[in-house]
Amino acid sequence: MDYIKQPGKKNPLSEEEIKYYKNKLEGRYTIGEQIGVSSEKTSTYLIHHKSGEPFVLKTPNDKKNAYWIDNQISQEKIRSHYLLGYEGNIVLPDMVELGRYYTVEPYCGEPLLAKTYDYTLSNEIKEKIAHDMGTFLNFLHQQKPQTKIGNLEICAPNSQYSLNEIFTYFKPHLSLEENKEWENRIETFINRDTSDEVATLTHGNISSQTVLYNPQTQNIAIIDWDTFRSRAVYRDFVPTTSFDLSYHLLEKMTMAYNKDEKETDIKINLQKLFLFHMLTSYQEIGTRAIKNESQNQILNEPVQNILHRHIAPIEHAKQKFFEKTLS
Repeated sequence: MDYIKQPGKKNPLSEEEIKYYKNKLEGRYTIGEQIGVSSEKTSTYLIHHKSGEPFVLKTPNDKKNAYWIDNQISQEKIRSHYLLGYEGNIVLPDMVELGRYYTVEPYCGEPLLAKTYDYTLSNEIKEKIAHDMGTFLNFLHQQKPQTKIGNLEICAPNSQYSLNEIFTYFKPHLSLEENKEWENRIETFINRDTSDEVATLTHGNISSQTVLYNPQTQNIAIIDWDTFRSRAVYRDFVPTTSFDLSYHLLEKMTMAYNKDEKETDIKINLQKLFLFHMLTSYQEIGTRAIKNESQNQILNEPVQNILHRHIAPIEHAKQKFFEKTLS
């Protein structure tokens, strides 16, 4: 049986595991290839019910993690409780079967990559997706009273290095002009107005790995709610890893989010988002580079090239936004 390995994944099912899951699924499903919605903790495989309907088999990467299924169940219960009244178009798939080391869920589509949204969808579908996502996040963020947050909870909160430490690392790799730009961005971030930054219930990792598009139904599904908890509302617009959704989608869903009626006065500042995305990428790339160097691993390309490649789409989207705003 052939499997499609995802980049960085080292865990296609072994023959022993295939036998185990075949036994657990009692011949009702046929196990297919590994699909591109896997994460660091979980791998996913396309399976088909004997009726022909597609489903997804989710398994923990660490088979010794006895709490994996308990965490899946608890997060499912919490999500279902808070989103019980949601009646919009976003699909929130429920588990249809679970075992100690697996769950079976409906197949909801493929990752909504930036290139998919920007180049393959009609304008009508783009508008629908942005509206559905913006109004859904609006609903989600109303489900718990908002509280003020600390000043540094937006950009790469899981990084073990501060922005100033990353700046020191990048300094010899970038030009004087580039370093000055990053210094100004960090200063702007630290001294920004935080009066609109509150904490409430968030998904916590809105990205192409958790936002799926089904071309048959033209609907969006949001999956993997194990990061569902209270944190800054901006976190649902700035993932903990480099943003891989379309920045055109980001702009449109932010406008839908702000326009939709809500019980509170939460607004998302798009100018802030561009800054947050830049600094998140800056901090994430710097952290990975430092770790690689500490382990004597050589990067595939110069670190400044990696940084430029990640920042370019943000700069382009920011420029387009301001051109539209001023016109």
